[in-house]
Amino acid sequence: MVNLIRQPPLTFIKLKTGVRGGSLFSGLGINVVLLGLTSLLTDFGSEMIMPILPLFIVSLGGAGMAVGLIAGLGDSLSSILKVFSGYWSDRMGKRKPLVVLGYASSATAKLFFPLSTHWLHLVFLRPLERVGKGVRTAPRDALIAESIRMEAMGRGFGFHRAMDTAGAVLGSLSAFLLVWLLGLNLRTILLIAALISFTALIPLTWVREVEAPLRPKTPSLTISLKGVPVKLKLFIASATVFALAQFSYMFFILKVSSFLESVGAEYVATPILFYVLSNLVYAVFAFPSGMLADRFGRLRMVILGYLLFSATCLGFALTGGIPSTSYSSQPMGL
Repeated sequence: MVNLIRQPPLTFIKLKTGVRGGSLFSGLGINVVLLGLTSLLTDFGSEMIMPILPLFIVSLGGAGMAVGLIAGLGDSLSSILKVFSGYWSDRMGKRKPLVVLGYASSATAKLFFPLSTHWLHLVFLRPLERVGKGVRTAPRDALIAESIRMEAMGRGFGFHRAMDTAGAVLGSLSAFLLVWLLGLNLRTILLIAALISFTALIPLTWVREVEAPLRPKTPSLTISLKGVPVKLKLFIASATVFALAQFSYMFFILKVSSFLESVGAEYVATPILFYVLSNLVYAVFAFPSGMLADRFGRLRMVILGYLLFSATCLGFALTGGIPSTSYSSQPMGL
């Protein structure tokens, strides 16, 4: 008789504790640890770029509109590709090839960032880098879900988000220190960040596919929500509305930069420090939030997160305006 209920051939982390329900990390597969490390290294490189990217754009002659165009194109393309990449991974019956392709393509695109001489170059390069994120995200999250025991789902994704954001904190903090202490120019930092991103491919060597007998291999090329549970459809609709209202973090950076410039404060290093602090808060709360979601319900935590983000955006909106002119005359350290 064929055993249809079999455990995926993965090693699960079990640390001895005296607490009911197992340890903090019990039920997490080795894939989760490796993918968490990959995300940490990727975000280490990416988040060295993120806080200086809007500053780099304005130094190349762009302004608020240029920043919005570059951020909007990149994020939109990434979001659209997540749908298709998830479908492709289902149809292929494999997750890892698309995960590797996504991380590798993003790292490659970053190599060309420091070569830009006009902000229009980034209109092409930034979306190209985001293509990698769009390709890898859905298959990676599916692989994580298939590698975690159901009772540890919140802890598993919380652990991954914590590793991801820890990399973001390290990356943005490194960018701050490289500018403030060493005085490196923006192009040099962009190059260092690209090289670090390639190290994220190393842990993927040991990531294994999970044999899931019930994984669908859809023969049709049609992508639809047919058969998707009503609750999931409602969540997708809510997430879509939230995404339409959400704006790029780059405007937060420009907002801080505009205020600091008006009071004569340091223009480059201080906005990066602001970004470091925001990532630090995110890293601290990511793992506990996953645990709270397991205990009190995931919907409640999602709603709380949406409300907090909305309040933050409202606070920024009630302050001064976004700069509409170029800062190319400012000493950006190119």
